[in-house]
Amino acid sequence: MSNLIDLGHDLHHWVDISRLNKDSVVIDAGANVGLFIEVLRTYVDCKIIAVECGKENVAHIKNKNFENVDVVGKAVVGNSNQSITLTEIVGEPKGDGTMRYHQWHNIYGNHSDHQTAQVNTYEVEGVTLEELIEEYGTIDYLKMDIEGAEYEVIESLTREDAQKIKQISLEWHDEKQNSRLEEALISLGYEVFWKPHTEIYATLGEV
Repeated sequence: MSNLIDLGHDLHHWVDISRLNKDSVVIDAGANVGLFIEVLRTYVDCKIIAVECGKENVAHIKNKNFENVDVVGKAVVGNSNQSITLTEIVGEPKGDGTMRYHQWHNIYGNHSDHQTAQVNTYEVEGVTLEELIEEYGTIDYLKMDIEGAEYEVIESLTREDAQKIKQISLEWHDEKQNSRLEEALISLGYEVFWKPHTEIYATLGEV
């Protein structure tokens, strides 16, 4: 029986908890400082692969000493052997000690209007969903918030690999590309649900 919920906590990613258990594999693409991991763990203790391209964010995740979490300091991209130039906007500290604009690490240079201190740029190695599937096998749930790269990542998926990703929740960033994104997901075999807070939930099975 479906148990589709909004994880909330400013995340708003949707997940069918009834389809996850301790043996599940979850990819957190765009892990930021690990809030998604903390919230998901209140529902299920499973294997999580945290993929995060920002150096400071990676350090924060590692400092939290999560169990059964692999931290991958790379950017999820559409093509193999692709590296990206990351824009890191640094602002004032938040209450939890993380820098306010670290969530806007991205490959497009967006959000520069929020700069309050400095902007860093550096090269980051890329990793594809295909490569993650090769290493970890079937992905029971993919959460993706990668600041606009979602479109090229989904469009690069083969139907064979898509059948190994059981459910997806992603944040869209460019409304003009959304119809194309929906078409790509449907062509891969997903049923697509548009959710509040710029979220899309897609599943291979019935909800």
